[in-house]
Amino acid sequence: MISSAKPPPPTRGAGARAAPGAGGRGALPEELANSPIAYPSAAVLANTETFEALPEEINAAMDRAWSDMKSYDENGSGWVVPVFLVSAMGLAAFNIWRRRAKRRRKEMY
Repeated sequence: MISSAKPPPPTRGAGARAAPGAGGRGALPEELANSPIAYPSAAVLANTETFEALPEEINAAMDRAWSDMKSYDENGSGWVVPVFLVSAMGLAAFNIWRRRAKRRRKEMY
């Protein structure tokens, strides 16, 4: 039979949740317990910002925009990659030709 009761959260090891408060801070090494980075002062916290969860409509719009940007566009951007590859191959061929020509000129004199 399946029970609908939730098991209690783990208290140690993987999956344990941190609880804010002074009790947990005492178990930390002194350098971490007194760290201004881990435990900023009230003055520092007053100048901070937090991220808020965006509404579902905005998340959906951002997902659509990201998918549109990352997907292949049939409106002509398909020529960019082949042109880039041909240009890179042409530049590589030119550099090889230039080095060989320079080597031939050196050997002549």
